[in-house]
Amino acid sequence: MHTLWIGAAALSDFKCPKASSLVRLSKAGLPVPDTYFLLVSGFELFYNTYKRQIEDIICSVDPKSSVQLEDAQSTIQKIFRTKKMDPGLQKEILDKYAEMGKPFVAVRSANWAEWIEPTVGQKTYLNVKGNKALFDSIRRCWGLFFDAKAICNMLSTKTRPQVTVIVQKMVIAQKGGVALTTSPSDENACLIEASFGLPAGVTSGIATPDSYVVSKDKHVLLRKRIVQKNYQLIKHPKTGETKKTRVKKTDQNLQVMTEQETISLSETCLKIEKLYKSPQEIEWGIMDGNVYMLESRPLTIKIGRAKIVRSAKILAQGVAASSGVVSGRLKFVRCIEDTDLVGTGDIVFTSLITPDAINKIKDAAGFIFKGGGVTSHAATLSREMMKPCIIMSDELSLASGVMLTLDGNTGAIYEGVIKPESRERKVNSLKTRTKVKVNLSLPESACMASKLGSDGVGLLRAKLIILELGIHPLKFIEEGRSDEFSEKMAERIAVVAKEFYPKPVTYRCLDMPTNELRALEGGDSEPIEQNPMLGWRGIKRSLDQEPLFRAELKAIKMVHDMGYGNVEILFPMV
Repeated sequence: MHTLWIGAAALSDFKCPKASSLVRLSKAGLPVPDTYFLLVSGFELFYNTYKRQIEDIICSVDPKSSVQLEDAQSTIQKIFRTKKMDPGLQKEILDKYAEMGKPFVAVRSANWAEWIEPTVGQKTYLNVKGNKALFDSIRRCWGLFFDAKAICNMLSTKTRPQVTVIVQKMVIAQKGGVALTTSPSDENACLIEASFGLPAGVTSGIATPDSYVVSKDKHVLLRKRIVQKNYQLIKHPKTGETKKTRVKKTDQNLQVMTEQETISLSETCLKIEKLYKSPQEIEWGIMDGNVYMLESRPLTIKIGRAKIVRSAKILAQGVAASSGVVSGRLKFVRCIEDTDLVGTGDIVFTSLITPDAINKIKDAAGFIFKGGGVTSHAATLSREMMKPCIIMSDELSLASGVMLTLDGNTGAIYEGVIKPESRERKVNSLKTRTKVKVNLSLPESACMASKLGSDGVGLLRAKLIILELGIHPLKFIEEGRSDEFSEKMAERIAVVAKEFYPKPVTYRCLDMPTNELRALEGGDSEPIEQNPMLGWRGIKRSLDQEPLFRAELKAIKMVHDMGYGNVEILFPMV
């Protein structure tokens, strides 16, 4: 079986957060469209047929040559676009599609690397209808994994390609957008961006959205910003294609969301934040008055400190999208070729806000994007890179090469190089001989924890990572899935290792008591102990179950092979 309905899926069925997130939302009773998944095994069935051909292409590449990497990307992706699938796999995909009623669907790519590198293989094909179009979209999703960066990683870390495809009944939204359950400028407020048409108009930057800020505790609308909305993404009524069209003149200055709609939506989004116990970025759409949650992912965000710049000339004012203050030389990027002119420390002004374009200019110190909103892909990537970002609705009438200062906390652009001043009272910094480290259980917390100035992670617990899998670790070993267990553990540990690199991360090996393991799938054989806290656990259990211990140590080796040699091991209960 290579396909799975969302209602029959478990969190442990997936190697990627995007798919497991949808399962979690559905199981919590939140409004998710009809969805089925094409599992990693389906990708592997196709990939293994052409594996030698693909590996020969990859092995012939010089990882230092961008031309060779891009040529290899093009050649490999062409294999995925043009080669046929296994007939049995085709039938299984079409059976699920027929059960769904053969509607218009959204086909989304998802892979484990999105935890570590958010630009790898991320793509959604909208308004897909018919067998041929469905197969074409799936093959393209598979091929997307093999971009130049992923090929380079595969040469150095032996990364195994693993791709899940999400097939979701199309929400043909009359209005939609993205919500951040923690606003970039106010940790006590929720930010909602909304525009007419499909929510992809907002995430792609095609639509410039209205924005609404809602209090998280009082559930009242604090402020709103209504803009002129010139463009939208819609499903063409005749061809069914996704089209960029002009918003009717009579609607361009209308408010997209009523106050009640905004508050109701924020309450639903805050339920999702509570479910995950961390801030979320949520894509949503409203079709025929019904709200649907299309995607939720952890929100990487840095709340700006109040900073002011005195006696400085403001050249332009935009919308703050990612906090921080930085100075640099202005570079205009009008076309993809201009990205070669961007150097480390430059400030980029561009309307090219696709993930591919942002990936090429990520060494810049800060960004000014023309169009889009705070929740566009470009602004999201800026926050993930912890770089200041401002959104402008107009052209920037300045010469390339001038020195600017960006204030990502307020949206102001200043002339020249300006040193920011903090409103906060200065305190003396205490230095200690003792290393001060943080303890972590959830990899999602790593980003925010790494900004606290600690000396690393003193204890990364395996417990919650195991609970996420939902399956007893020994069940993986008994079913011959030892490598799968190691890979799943390595993926999550690497998230923390990356955020703290090169500071040390001490991973504590499996130390769960028998009563907690018994609650997992396959845990029926766990002994019943009078006091599990002092029972069969820690290093004694690891030595008793050597294959499992080896699989856990292999996960650490995989993390080191990814380039994160900062992970150390702690053996518990010695």
